[in-house]
Amino acid sequence: MGVHISELKSVLIENLLNSHQALDSLVHDQINGESRGSFSSALFDVLFDLQLPEPQAERTLDRVLAHRGSLEAALGRLIDFRVAALDYLLNNEQSLENPKIMELSGYEGKLRLATVDELTGLYNRRFLADALRRELNRCKRYAIPMSVLFLDLDNFKKVNDSYGHQTGDDVLCGFAAFLRHYLRSEDVAGRYGGEEFLVIMPQTDLEGAKRLGARLLESIASDPIHPEIRVTFSGGIASYPQHADNVDSLIELADVGLYSAKVAGKNRIHLSRAEKRRDPRFSAQRLEQIELQCCKYRGHSYPGQIRNVSRSGISFEGERPVQLGDVIELVVHSRSENRDYEVVSRVVWSRPVEGVARYRVGARYAEPVAEELHRLINVSNF
Repeated sequence: MGVHISELKSVLIENLLNSHQALDSLVHDQINGESRGSFSSALFDVLFDLQLPEPQAERTLDRVLAHRGSLEAALGRLIDFRVAALDYLLNNEQSLENPKIMELSGYEGKLRLATVDELTGLYNRRFLADALRRELNRCKRYAIPMSVLFLDLDNFKKVNDSYGHQTGDDVLCGFAAFLRHYLRSEDVAGRYGGEEFLVIMPQTDLEGAKRLGARLLESIASDPIHPEIRVTFSGGIASYPQHADNVDSLIELADVGLYSAKVAGKNRIHLSRAEKRRDPRFSAQRLEQIELQCCKYRGHSYPGQIRNVSRSGISFEGERPVQLGDVIELVVHSRSENRDYEVVSRVVWSRPVEGVARYRVGARYAEPVAEELHRLINVSNF
């Protein structure tokens, strides 16, 4: 499978920052190696911010090297690889239109601000979403597994309330350092938001993810991250292809596992529940006979839109955030009966919708109203 592209990009950046002459050696060493495609793709990404598929990157690299040879023959002197590549991409292949040239160290500083969480030094949520999407595409292309681990510090609000926000920040930074120390080099960890963290585990099946999670739990118990506060965490695991085959569902199901771990007593990691896959989900487009009139939460009532439903729960979008574990009341309207049903549910996951001021929410039905909703959506007809 070759070396992971993120590792190659790290090697490239490190070598270029240490010596401007390192690039030629790297290209010479990798040009006929097993990781040629990955290296070529990483090379154009690092130097020019071009995301080229590996076969295209290989072809482009060959053409740049040939172009470099032509330039050297015409000018009678050696030509830096970057100069040849820029000339070729700008004038021959026209992959670049308005390139901006700057020192790599300065670019890396700007890139760090855009991709790294300022407090913890881990990757931020935006980078995690992009990294997870790229990794999932790679896994689909090569038919290999991957897993995600959703983590949340236990009782973190009590830490802030009892010791102050500075201590809370110290705990977050300590946990970030803990993850950097105990995770594998190929794992990608980031701060998802607040006291939530996400770990992407490339080429890791469900059993491997379980082992890694168990090791993290054991390690934080034996190697405390704060001298005065006992810090524990809960987590949820979801894997491709076993649980889901898209980014949103992987995160949702890992979040469901996290919620289950919290309910079960915290300081543990739960898998995405297998039962969830036995409950068929039906999209809102197939449920034309029902609509969400409103969501009632903490004294407020606001409109929403159903995304999908199953025998055990409902997913919808609304304009207000809700908290995990809170009870909400959904008013579902039956067009066929011209009647409203009030459905009490408990929030199991919630996250903002990127780019708009809305929130996606998943909730499990609370008894005794579940059967009423089952009759309403008439699952047996699908």
